[in-house]
Amino acid sequence: FKKEVKFYISTFEKEAYFIDAEFNGEVNFGSSVFKEEADFSSSTFNVAKFYNSTFKSRAYFENIKFNLLSFVDCGFRDTTLFKKLDDVNFEGLAIFCNVRFDEHTTIDNFPLSKTSFLRTDIRKIMLLCDIKKEEILSHKLLKMKENAEEIYKEVYEILKNHLDYKSVLAEYRNLRISIENNRTYIEASNLYTMEMELIKEYSNNWFERSIIKAYKEISDYGESIEKTGKWIFCSIIVFTIFASILRFKGMEWDIIEIIKFWFISFLEVIRLFLQIGTDDKSLWILEPIVRVTSLILLGNLYIAIRRKLSRK
Repeated sequence: FKKEVKFYISTFEKEAYFIDAEFNGEVNFGSSVFKEEADFSSSTFNVAKFYNSTFKSRAYFENIKFNLLSFVDCGFRDTTLFKKLDDVNFEGLAIFCNVRFDEHTTIDNFPLSKTSFLRTDIRKIMLLCDIKKEEILSHKLLKMKENAEEIYKEVYEILKNHLDYKSVLAEYRNLRISIENNRTYIEASNLYTMEMELIKEYSNNWFERSIIKAYKEISDYGESIEKTGKWIFCSIIVFTIFASILRFKGMEWDIIEIIKFWFISFLEVIRLFLQIGTDDKSLWILEPIVRVTSLILLGNLYIAIRRKLSRK
């Protein structure tokens, strides 16, 4: 198909096979109904638009290439398989907006940075894709808005009536649940990080933004035990130095005595860090600082450990 093709308001009574089809222009299946199996495997699309289309039987979009693939207000009632082929000659942007999927649906190799699931419940489908710490397509478009260019502008025009902070946040959360259900926890962690970045970006409260920034620096939003551990270690060392300064009343420069002095300061800090308290009155000014710091750091450590164990 070398030019624009329209299958608008078409009903396919029998199987619809578009295997190895090549659509050089735009193809439109708006308000079409596929009553039997639909197979678009190994097809190549420039721009393919499915609006208010219904797939009543199995649908296959395996090993496809495209610049823009758009499904808006569509329904898939049976087993469905999507798999994209990587090709540098194609943008590979995909839209699934307000789409109803059967639970026996697999979407393979659709990078989330180029795929939108805006207002689509994908919690029960199988998502097989490489997820990096990169904004999903809907998040990118929310930032671009009217400044979107080329094919991104066309995608924005399709989604703009559904695109807002709450819908993008819901998409992040649905994606994370789907990924966690598939037990790909590293990818779910990356999604949670980007979800928190979105909340920070659109928060109008400076205090909330500050808390979120601190949460990221301390533990990567509760995702990193190692990062929190480093903060705890460094804090104890710093507080030990301050405790030693406050406790110092003069002493002989004997190496053994110095080591004992520093070790006692270290133990006093550990007691404060564990909320046990100290009888050393010289540390009264340091005690509340250590206690508050420990609550924050140990709280982050607890969250990170609990999240890690819950994903085993």
